[in-house]
Amino acid sequence: MEKNFNSLFLVFFIPSIMAGCATTVTSPPLQIQKQQVPRIAPLAMTSVPAGVYHKVEKGQTLWRISKIYGIDLDEIISSNRITDSTQILQGQTLFIPRGKKPEAVSYRATSTRDFIWPSKGKVISGFGDKTSNVVNKGVTIRAFSNAAVLAAHSGMVVFTTDKLKGYGKTVIISHEGGLMTVYALLSHILVSPGERISQGSPIARSAGGLVHFEIRKGHLPQNPYFYLPR
Repeated sequence: MEKNFNSLFLVFFIPSIMAGCATTVTSPPLQIQKQQVPRIAPLAMTSVPAGVYHKVEKGQTLWRISKIYGIDLDEIISSNRITDSTQILQGQTLFIPRGKKPEAVSYRATSTRDFIWPSKGKVISGFGDKTSNVVNKGVTIRAFSNAAVLAAHSGMVVFTTDKLKGYGKTVIISHEGGLMTVYALLSHILVSPGERISQGSPIARSAGGLVHFEIRKGHLPQNPYFYLPR
């Protein structure tokens, strides 16, 4: 009987004890962490402005170059960071933004004529110079007294006066492209408003051996050296 009991004990209780003493180790589920791949910013594409390069030829002005390519003069000045008109030299290379290489014929010659100096003489005050805290908005030329003052470019006379503060007798001529030329410190005015003038035509006489000359785009004064031959 005892033997049978032991047998039953071994059959029914030992497995349960063993089960109670056994430590069930449950392996955590294998977690595969997603590899953190660093995000690489795309390479910044350097924007290369479209345009062409122009080699300055003898006698060329910035204004002529702008007309050859049909690009605004201010864009060329800004793109090349031009602050001094004396930087424009024969053989110099300029970048022409948005420009396209013109035809061989028009590359060396243009139907648009350059501006010319209104009078012969020495420049005694240049663009941006200050005299008595007054900034020169053009150039002042020491010319011969009573010398002829010529139209710097073809256009229409839009204004004349015998007395303009700081300018004296003055003539203003309008040209294509929104440009105007101003002639001041004159003695005798030879033209009238509404009159069409050809380049090089006499429009006045100098007074006291001085001629003041400006080029304006709208109301903004431009550096005459960018337009006039050097």
